Parts: sequence; structure tokens; C-alpha cells
Amino acid sequence: MISRTGRSRSFRLKRLSPALFALMFSSFPFAVAAQMPAPVPLMAIIIDDLGNRYEEGLRAVQLPGPVTCSVLPGTPFGKTLAVKAHELGKQVMLHLPLAAEAGEKLEPGGVPLDASKKTLQRIVESNLDWLPFVEGVNNHRGSLLTRHPGHMTWLMDILSQRGLFFVDSRTTPHTVALQLAGEHKVNATRRDIFLDHELQADAIRSALDDAVDFARDHGSVVVIAHPHAVTLAILERVLPGLAAEGVELVKVTDVISVRQEDAWNLARASRQREREISR
Repeated sequence: MISRTGRSRSFRLKRLSPALFALMFSSFPFAVAAQMPAPVPLMAIIIDDLGNRYEEGLRAVQLPGPVTCSVLPGTPFGKTLAVKAHELGKQVMLHLPLAAEAGEKLEPGGVPLDASKKTLQRIVESNLDWLPFVEGVNNHRGSLLTRHPGHMTWLMDILSQRGLFFVDSRTTPHTVALQLAGEHKVNATRRDIFLDHELQADAIRSALDDAVDFARDHGSVVVIAHPHAVTLAILERVLPGLAAEGVELVKVTDVISVRQEDAWNLARASRQREREISR
């Protein structure tokens, strides 16, 4: 895969967070700093909606590299696919259905808008207990529920207690899920690009190019895709050559760690500048 920028790389560089690299660059003479490697852009890919169909699900968990697998609760093949994904070294997530604005029918294991705290806890904890090897959660739909601070607070309480991470699928720009995750010390990040919003090969390849460019521009990208035949065929072909594009495919938790490190470094640099100004 060659991005629309025309850039292609056949080497892998040592990974440093962009903010940390900037701080190091400013601390050394130019002749030394100029020789330091640039950070490698990171890409995490989450395959959503797993569990209802076995063949497509198995094909998804067998994708090359550390693709993350997100399983819908209560699905006939969800447990089997989670075990297989874990055996292949992939992270397993619960793809938690949440109430949507457009009134779509809520899938089994979903959280409705009128759920009390006790009801939400029962639903979410039951789903998590059902799914083997679960390490994190992302929302399925949820354009309505992710706008509600109360429900998101209850959800983040559970994830914090269980030590699970969260990815906000961002099905609405009005979501408060990521903010509440931060307030409850839940390791979290957001989805940046939907890969197959348009289910056509050209559109999917274009979205992949966008993801590569986003990773280069921002240091990392989180992509969500689905187990459609056309999507899987493109990923099977493209992922083995991703490193040649200068982008490293990683687990979602790797992106979360780097983004948290970047935020910490930027905050530290900002505090340092404030101290220098106040002198």
C-alpha cells in the first residue's frame, strides 16, 4: 500500500513519543539531535461486531499482526472466537451495545437509556463475566448513551475496578465517555477512523490511506473495521506490508500508553514553561 502522499519506507525506526522526541531534541546540540530517529507512527486496528458468524469471525482473528478483536455479548460464536484470538496473541474487547439516538433496536447485552445504576452494573458485569480473556471495552452504537455523564460514570466505575481499558468509538461528537474515563483513571483513547463506513473496496483503501497519513501526522491512529468480506480481503493483503510504509501495527493498549505518555510530557513541558515565565 502506498499512501496518497506517495511516501513509502522499507525500514523501521526506534519508537519514541512525539512529545518526548521534541523535548530531547531541544536538550541536545543540533548536530547530535539531528541524528536521532524520528518516532515510528503507530496504528491500532479494532475489528468490531465479532461473534454472530463463525467463518468471518475466524478470518478476522487470523488477520496478520496484533489486530484487536471486539466481541458482541451473548453471540453464538463470541466465546470461541475470543479464545482463538487470545491463542493468536490478540487482545480481546467487549463490544458493548449502548442506546443510540436513532432508536435502533438494542442488541442482546445492551444498555438502554432508562437503565438504573444497578441495572447497568448487572448488564455490564454479566457481559464481562461471559467473555473470556476480555481486556477492554468499546461501545457498539451508543450515540445516545455516551452523551450521558451518569451512565458513563457508572460504566467507568466498573472498568476501573476491573482494570480494563476503554476505547470510545465516537458514534457522536457529543460523547463524554473519554472525559469520564479520564476522571475515573481508566486507561482510554478514542477511535480516529472508521475503515469501512462505505462498503466499497476503493473507499476502504482510501480510508486506509487516510489512516496511514493520520498516524504520520499525529504519531498514532486508532482504526475500527468490521468483518465484511471486502474489508478482510483488503486487510489480509495490506497488513503484511504496513511496516514498509513506516507504520507499525500495534495493540490498542500500546497506542493508549504512547498517547498518555505524550500528554504527560506535554503537560510537564507546559509546567516548565510556566515556571520559567514566572521567574
